[in-house]
Amino acid sequence: MDEIRTIYNNIENHLVYFALKEFGVKNIKTQTVETVKAGIAIDMYGLPITTRLLSELTGKPTSNVTTSLHTLGDKYVVNFVPRADIGYGAYAWIISNEFKSHLRI
Repeated sequence: MDEIRTIYNNIENHLVYFALKEFGVKNIKTQTVETVKAGIAIDMYGLPITTRLLSELTGKPTSNVTTSLHTLGDKYVVNFVPRADIGYGAYAWIISNEFKSHLRI
C-alpha cells in the first residue's frame, strides 16, 4: 500500500483536474479529483480499482467511494468490468482508455 500511496502523492491535483475538465466533466470537486487520482495510482501500480482499496487509499468511507465511482462511470472516466479471475459476481473498475488519453502524467 505504501508504494501505491507514493504514486498517489506524486500525481499533481491540477493535472487530474484539467484532464477531467478537458474530458467534459462538470462540477469537479476536490473529492472527485482525489478519487480519480487514487484510481490512477492504483491503475499505474497494475491493480484493478476496488471500492475497498480506493477507500483505504483515500480514507473515505466505502459508501462515498462507491457513489463517486458510479458517478465517474456515468461520465466514462472509469469502466465497470467483471473480474473473471475471481469468479462470478466479482467486479472492479478501470480507468477508461478515453480518459487516459487526456492525462498528462
